[in-house]
Amino acid sequence: MPPRSIDTTATTTQSSSSISSYNTSSHTNQEKVSSSSSSSSMTYDIQDGTSAGIHSTTTNHPSVDSLDTHGENNSNNINNNNNNHMNHNTHTSSSSSSYSISSCDENGTTLTLIPLDRAPENVFAFTKTHTEEYTQVLKTRSSTVTTTTQVLTTSHGWRNIFNVPISYDITVLPYGTLFDPTNPQLLQSTGIQPEGYNRRFAVIDDQVYTIYGDKIQQYFTRKGIELTVCILPGGEVDKRPTAVHTLLDQLCVYKLRRREPFLAIGGGVLLDIAGMAACLYRRGVPFVRVPTTLLAIVDASVGVKNGVDYCCPVTDETYKNRIGSFYAPTACLLDKAFIATQDSRNISNGFGEILKLALVRSIDLFELLEAHGQALIESKLMPNCTIQDGISDRIIDLSIQIMLEELGPNLWETKLDRCVDYGTYI
Repeated sequence: MPPRSIDTTATTTQSSSSISSYNTSSHTNQEKVSSSSSSSSMTYDIQDGTSAGIHSTTTNHPSVDSLDTHGENNSNNINNNNNNHMNHNTHTSSSSSSYSISSCDENGTTLTLIPLDRAPENVFAFTKTHTEEYTQVLKTRSSTVTTTTQVLTTSHGWRNIFNVPISYDITVLPYGTLFDPTNPQLLQSTGIQPEGYNRRFAVIDDQVYTIYGDKIQQYFTRKGIELTVCILPGGEVDKRPTAVHTLLDQLCVYKLRRREPFLAIGGGVLLDIAGMAACLYRRGVPFVRVPTTLLAIVDASVGVKNGVDYCCPVTDETYKNRIGSFYAPTACLLDKAFIATQDSRNISNGFGEILKLALVRSIDLFELLEAHGQALIESKLMPNCTIQDGISDRIIDLSIQIMLEELGPNLWETKLDRCVDYGTYI
């Protein structure tokens, strides 16, 4: 359909005094309206998906020295576009659905949603109407001109609503049983595969593979599974896009299927790299987290954030976690036995994260750390006779629960004032 013509009409409304009338000679040529309100004297009706009706009232108040008893009062109101707005709104609401949803926000925008028949839960035709008023005062030698402009805009379109389902289990395993061949949980976490499909893929931290590589391979061999392994360094300096590229290369060589989960076994850096690759490969494939440090157990394993540092060649600076995604794992398996092979410094780092949670959320957790923290670091959270049974489990369980309570309702970080970031920017 060709665009309709633009119809313009000038309007001037001038007022007179109750004692004596003013000389209301036209000041139209002197009127100026701010650019945000287009023109104070134009009515638009353009067939381009958006129509705007502008209704203007101009009042002249001459100065004292321009009084004249022969003045007159002339007024006119432009409102000749309302029918066009109504027709336009009706056009966008052509669905035969039996109900509509309307709302008005604080900015004065009225929104009407009408569900479409073939997808009433997800796709809606909408109309939006917004009214805004502008006032400008222009002083001349002979008068003061006050221009009030009301701008009415309407638009139509479609809204697609789709809620991404997020559900993943964080499972605490009995101490030291993750790679026990009699425990099926590690293999089960990779999902139900077709009969005869006897291969799996895992990306593993190089230090973890040095210590546990044989056990991991033996576990899958006993299950009749051929395991393909990608070994990556898991230090903080290795948290770079190049590591993600390396993993993506190996996934291509392996030819990972779109619904086939892979395993990520390592600390927080390795889990971040794996999460980024899982998000990117084939627009998203499932992956299973197996954290192997205390810090990763209470932090990286819990949320849905993944990220790597970025070295910008333009600014010649490195930005921490500047490239990242929100992408959830399909499962997370926790075995505290990994902590036994960490050094004291890295265990202390994990307790630092736990202490932060205790300070902002839990007196119970703080008192447990105060009473048993040093002994737990020295024992590497291993069961022993100097610490009451269940203390280390209680501390880790409380930490994970607090973290989940804070992150769970705000997975996409739409709210940035998060208490779990306490101390991050100090």
